[in-house]
Amino acid sequence: MLWEDREIESLVFDRRSLKALSRIIKKGIITEIVGKIAEGKEASVFLATREGQERVIKIYKPETSKFFNSRKKYINREYNSDFEIAVAYARKEFKNLEIAYTTIHDVPVPIYQEDNIIVMSFLGENRIPYPKLHDIKTKDERWFDELLDKIYRLFRAGYIHGDLSEYNILVGDRLYIIDFGQSVRFDPKLIDLLTRDVSNLGRIFHRDVTGVVDRWISEL
Repeated sequence: MLWEDREIESLVFDRRSLKALSRIIKKGIITEIVGKIAEGKEASVFLATREGQERVIKIYKPETSKFFNSRKKYINREYNSDFEIAVAYARKEFKNLEIAYTTIHDVPVPIYQEDNIIVMSFLGENRIPYPKLHDIKTKDERWFDELLDKIYRLFRAGYIHGDLSEYNILVGDRLYIIDFGQSVRFDPKLIDLLTRDVSNLGRIFHRDVTGVVDRWISEL
């Protein structure tokens, strides 16, 4: 049973998104939508279940194509409609999650992707998401090295997160990185994205990261 079908319709306006969601339910990927977790510029995120097992669905919103257009460097072709752009971002993030899960593990497990919707594992307890690093007042200094190592391993695998901040790091039984929609394959032209990720970590933990990226590049 869907979490109040009308409630879902009021939050996901595009009929094609609703049809994709219906197909996911018919395939048994999820069996119930419990409620909304978060709302972003580009997507809505919901808590769902499959036979009692918690899952997350992320629905990219076609009506935010202007937001997507401002980030065209993250996709490599032109699209004919807002919905196609949303589908492209969902596919891209799902692929990025697969790579990140294989490389560093501590990310949502990618489960399924249909059109502009991604299904992934839920990171939290008792249907409550793990807190964001931003909401943790006392930060363990060891977390800096742990997170820097994750960024480094992604880099060595040829990828950059591209949007790392205290808002997309979750603190649970360990540290998890989320939101891979802007991740890209490493290219020297995009070194500013890698530098920004590392600089953000330095800012969060008040650590000097001067020369870190240059050192990584020299290892290639």
